[in-house]
Amino acid sequence: MGIKKYIVMILCISTILSVSSCGNLNPSSQESEESVSQSQEDIKESENSFIMPDFYGMDYNEAVIQYGNCIQFQENGHEYSELESGLIIEQDIESRSEFKKGDVLKVKISKGAGTVELPNIVNMHAELAKDQFEQRGLECEFEYLQNMEVQKGYVISTEPEVDATVNKGEEKIILYVSLGVDDAE
Repeated sequence: MGIKKYIVMILCISTILSVSSCGNLNPSSQESEESVSQSQEDIKESENSFIMPDFYGMDYNEAVIQYGNCIQFQENGHEYSELESGLIIEQDIESRSEFKKGDVLKVKISKGAGTVELPNIVNMHAELAKDQFEQRGLECEFEYLQNMEVQKGYVISTEPEVDATVNKGEEKIILYVSLGVDDAE
């Protein structure tokens, strides 16, 4: 084998290894063969041109570790979704489209489940009830009402009602809090 052929072979192998580090996630054997074939075509076009993987459902940190040498990841917000917290739910460059090494990929990351069932906090002190809601990722506000049956500072009811399922971050829960018995009566 001549020295030129040996150098060309070394360059091809190193380029293929570079491209495969930006390749598809967990490809099947058929996809792997297609990926190698696709990678070889990409090498002919440009040494820095790759095909964008589909990151939907992949852990953000794992994606950065695995693909950070080819793609510059940028967080583009967090949102509640059906996927677990920390998983990528959206990317701004379509999968299977071409990108150049070092291109910025903006991704949105899941905050986890977006719904929660309201706990029964009726007859609980308003501040304790608020803490329970905040621990579940819910916002709430107080509205005060006269009430002869519930002690001052305790929750009379909520809106929506207890045991309802609500979307985190989208609804503000109203806690109706007792002012106690009206002294004027």
